[in-house]
Amino acid sequence: MAVGSPATDASAEAQDSKPLSSAEGHAAERIRSLDVLRGVGVLGMLAVHIQIFAYPMLARLNPTAYGDFQGVNRWVWLATSLFADGKFIAIFAMLFGAGIAMQAARREAVGLAATLPHYRRMTALLVIGMLHAYLLWYGDMLVTFALCGMLVFLHRELAPTRLIVAGVVILGVVPLLSSALAWASPDVLEQAKELTLSDVGAFRDLSLAELDRLLEQLEADRSKLLRMAKHFRENIERGHHILEAEIMRHAERCRAANEFFVRFKSAHNEMPGAPAPAPEKLKDEVVNPHKPGV
Repeated sequence: MAVGSPATDASAEAQDSKPLSSAEGHAAERIRSLDVLRGVGVLGMLAVHIQIFAYPMLARLNPTAYGDFQGVNRWVWLATSLFADGKFIAIFAMLFGAGIAMQAARREAVGLAATLPHYRRMTALLVIGMLHAYLLWYGDMLVTFALCGMLVFLHRELAPTRLIVAGVVILGVVPLLSSALAWASPDVLEQAKELTLSDVGAFRDLSLAELDRLLEQLEADRSKLLRMAKHFRENIERGHHILEAEIMRHAERCRAANEFFVRFKSAHNEMPGAPAPAPEKLKDEVVNPHKPGV
């Protein structure tokens, strides 16, 4: 094929355009609306979880377990329970599933494997979630998302109708199983109640211990401030006495100088022909007014 022919130019342009289209396509693949919804979902979950961070788990369902249910506390709990609890995590979960399906479809559309990269991501998410759960907070959700992501990936090609039916069945069976377990084993509810009460008691004991520690720290800081104030006052008084003594000394010197010049003037007026005293004698008499012989 001749160099510079249309077929050669077209082939070269196609090869040169592959990296560019891949880079530009990756940037264009981001859907801003989905990213915004993810951010809204995370912020909405924070409104729910921040209560669990501060209070026992029972306070999420029963606000009187820790605190009261009056005034602002009541309206905040009602608004969180009505508009945030269970809502934003559902949005985030749907976006998580949509992201799995979209990433797999894009890779498969260009002839790339989707299974191995997906399970690598889920494994990394699982490790991060376990570290978070065991080291930071027991209410972690990343482990659940990672395990569910590994499972739903195998069913991503099912028809929407089947997915809807499966979701309805799962959502309906889980409450029935919980109710059946509570009916068949009533002691489980009693154990859960005791565990919850012990959790609340431990939380209150911890809060009281923390309060006592803060009070002790405040008392220690107060004593330290009082000592510093006393030391500062003593320094001020000492400086005041030193300054007062220095002022008195200078005042005495000024008074002696004034008396000397008055006597000198009187003696000079009485004896007009007498010679004036030597400057050294005048200086010595002013500086040392109480020196004998002056």
